[in-house]
Amino acid sequence: MIDAGSPIESSPTWRIEHPTTPEGAGLALPRRVVPAAEIAAAPGWRIAAVVGVACVVLGLSVVWRGDPSETVAGFWPPAGVGFVALLLVPRRRWGWVIAGILAPTVVGLASGAMSLRAGLIWGAANCVGPAVGASLLQRLSVAATPLQGRPLLTYLVCGPLVGPAVGGALGAIGSTLDYDQTWAGAWSAWILADGLGVLVVTSLVLVRLERPPQPRRPRELIVLTAFVLATAALTFVPLEGEASALLPYLVLVALVWAGMCFGPRLAGAAGFVVALAANVATSSDLGPWSGSADGTGAIALQGFLVVAIVTSVVVGSMAAQLADRDEVNRLLRHQATHDALTGLPNRALLAEHLHRVLGDPDGDALGILLVDLDGFHEVNDRHGREVGDLVLRAVARRMAERLSAGDRLARLGGDELALVRPGLDDRQAVSLGEAIAADLAQLRVDGLWRPIRVHVGAATVRAGDPIAPADLVHRADLALARAKQEPAPAVAVFDEALEASTRRVTELTEELRGALARQEVTVAYQPIADLRTGRITGLEALVRWTNRRFGAVPPDEFVPVAEDAGLIGEIGLEVLRRACRDVVAWRADRELGHRDLHVAVNVSPHQLTDPELVQQVAATLDAAGLPPHALTLEITETAVMHDLDVARRVLAELRSLGSRISMDDFGTGHSSMRNLRQIPLDILKIDRSFVAGLGESPEDTVIVESVIRLGHSFGLAVVAEGVETDAQRRHLERLGCDRGQGYLWSRPAPAAAVPDLLASVAPG
Repeated sequence: MIDAGSPIESSPTWRIEHPTTPEGAGLALPRRVVPAAEIAAAPGWRIAAVVGVACVVLGLSVVWRGDPSETVAGFWPPAGVGFVALLLVPRRRWGWVIAGILAPTVVGLASGAMSLRAGLIWGAANCVGPAVGASLLQRLSVAATPLQGRPLLTYLVCGPLVGPAVGGALGAIGSTLDYDQTWAGAWSAWILADGLGVLVVTSLVLVRLERPPQPRRPRELIVLTAFVLATAALTFVPLEGEASALLPYLVLVALVWAGMCFGPRLAGAAGFVVALAANVATSSDLGPWSGSADGTGAIALQGFLVVAIVTSVVVGSMAAQLADRDEVNRLLRHQATHDALTGLPNRALLAEHLHRVLGDPDGDALGILLVDLDGFHEVNDRHGREVGDLVLRAVARRMAERLSAGDRLARLGGDELALVRPGLDDRQAVSLGEAIAADLAQLRVDGLWRPIRVHVGAATVRAGDPIAPADLVHRADLALARAKQEPAPAVAVFDEALEASTRRVTELTEELRGALARQEVTVAYQPIADLRTGRITGLEALVRWTNRRFGAVPPDEFVPVAEDAGLIGEIGLEVLRRACRDVVAWRADRELGHRDLHVAVNVSPHQLTDPELVQQVAATLDAAGLPPHALTLEITETAVMHDLDVARRVLAELRSLGSRISMDDFGTGHSSMRNLRQIPLDILKIDRSFVAGLGESPEDTVIVESVIRLGHSFGLAVVAEGVETDAQRRHLERLGCDRGQGYLWSRPAPAAAVPDLLASVAPG
C-alpha cells in the first residue's frame, strides 16, 4: 500500500518490478551446458593459461614431504580443475582446456622429475578422466541441482567416480612402469586422489548457476572476506593433541555458517579458498593434518574438505530454497493485493486496511475520497490503451505526491482511485478533493498537456463511530454518483440527505420493477395546436406512474431511476403501444372529427441504441393499425449526441417506415449545425425555458426567433413548448412558429378525458 511513511512503497521512480518465480535453489547444472558469453568469447590461449596456472598452483599447494614428483605430476589438481573447466566451455574449445590440464606434466618433464614415458601416460590420464565425467553429465542432461536426490547421485557417479576410474586405469600404467607400484594399488590411489580433487573444486561449478546471484551490500562482502581470512588462518594454527582435533570441526562449522548466511555460490567459493589455505598449511607441516610423512595427512585433508564444502553448499542450497519460497509467497501476495499497472494496492488491500483502522476502538476520525477520471474511455478510444495506461500511472504518481503520513492510496479498478486519510472531516475532505482536481487538471502526460478532470466523492467517519468498511466505501460511492451529476471537476461529500435520497431511489427501483404488471403505469396526453388556426393537430403521450406506496411519482424522478435500472425500454414500449391504440380509436371517432390526429412519443437514449427498436415500432404500428406518418418519435439532443453514428442510422430507419422525427428541448443541448444537418429530422421543438421569456427577455426572444428561422431554413416544422399565455401564442405566431404546446390549451390529461378535450376545440 502506498504509505507516505514507507520509503519502499513511496519510491519516487514508481517503476514496477516483475521478478520471475525462482525455479530452484542451490547448485544447478544447465540442461545443456551453455557457457557464459564472456567465457565463450575468451581467446583459447587465455583459457589454456588460466587452467594451466590453476593446476600448477594447486599442485604446488600440496607439496608432500615425500617424493615431490607426485606433486609435480599432479593427481587431483588437473582432475578437479579440468573437470570444471570442461563443463564451463563449449565442446569445440576443449582442446585449450586439455592444453591447460597438461601444464603440470610439462613442468614435471621440464624439471626432470619424471620420465618421458611416465609423463606422457600421466598427462593422458589427467585429460581422459575429466573429459569422461564432463561428457557423461552433458549427455545425461543434469538440469536440477546435483545436491538433491537423483541428480546428486548422477553427479557423483559421473564426476568424482567414473572419470577418475577411467583416468586412473590409464595413469596406473605409468605408475607401474616407473615406480614399481602394483597396478591395483596405483589405480585405487588415482581414484581416491582425483575423486577427492573433483569434489574439492566442485565449488567452481557454482559460477554456472542458472539463477542469477543476489546482489550483496558492501557490508556483507566485508563480512564474508573477514570470515574467509579467519577460517583460512585456522588451518595454520599449530596445535597439538585434542586442541588439534578440534580445529577441523571449527572449520566445518564456519563453512556451514557461510552456507546459511551467503548461499551456495559464495559458500562454495569460500570453501575453495579455505581448502587452498589448508593445502598450503599441510604442506608446511602446520595445522591439524600435518605430521604425516607418507602423504596420508593430505589425503585426510582432502576427505575432510570434501565433507565440509559439500555440507556448506547443501546447507546454503536449503537456506536459498527457503528464501526463495518466502520470496515467492511475498510475490504472490503482492500480485493478489496490488494493481499490476500502477503498483498501487487494490480493493482487497484497501478493505483490509479499513477493517484494521475502523476496528480500532481508539482510532482517529477517518475520511475516504473516491476519484473518478471524467471521460477516461475517450482517452482509450481516441489515443489507444497505451496512452490510457500512461495517464493512469501519471495520475497515481501525482496523487502519491500529495500523500501525508498515514495516508493510503489504492486503485479500485478502471479509472477509479481511492485515498484514505486519518483525521479528515467534511470540510477538509472537500478541500482535499478540490486540491486533487486542481493538481490533475495541470497534469502533463506523454509530452502533451492533457486536462484531466475528475469527479470526487468523499465520506468521513468520526472517531469511535461504528461503521463497516464496505459501508464507508458505499457512502463515498454515493457521493461520487452525486458529483457525477455535475460537470467535472466536481466534489461531493456524503450526508444524511444523500443517504435518504439513495434509500428512496432503491425503494423506487424495487417498486418500479412490478409497476407494469400492476398496471400502475399510465399515459397522459397534452394537445399540440396549430398556432394559426388554433386547431389541435396532435397529442404528446407522457408517461405517468402512480405507485401503491408512494402515490403519484413525478416523471423527472422515476424516469432516471428506470433508465439506471434498465427498465426504460420496457416502459417506453408499453407507452408506445397504448398511445398508438388510443390515437387509432380517436381518429376513427367521426364525432370528434380528428381523422388526421397524430401522436408524439418520447424515445429514451437507451431505446435509441436498442437494435430491436425499429422492428418494435413497425410491429406496434401494424398491430394498432396506425399509419406510420401519424406517429412522431421525439428524441433529445443528449440522446443523439451519446452516439451520433448509431442515432443517425436508427433515425434514418425509423423515418423510412414513414414516421416523423422530432428533436425535443432544442437549444438546451450541444448539437452543432453540422450535426443538425446530418440528423434526419422533421420537427424542432423549442424548449419551454426560452418560451417563458418571450416579450420579457430580449435574449430569449432572439433565441426563439433564431430557432424558428433555423428550423424553417432546414425545411422543418417548429413547435414551441410551455405556451401558457395568449400573449406568448401571439408572439410565436408573429415570429412564424408553426405549432404550440402548453397549459394554454390543456394540462396533460388521462386518456379518458381526451375525447372531451378534442370535442371542445373546433376542428376548423
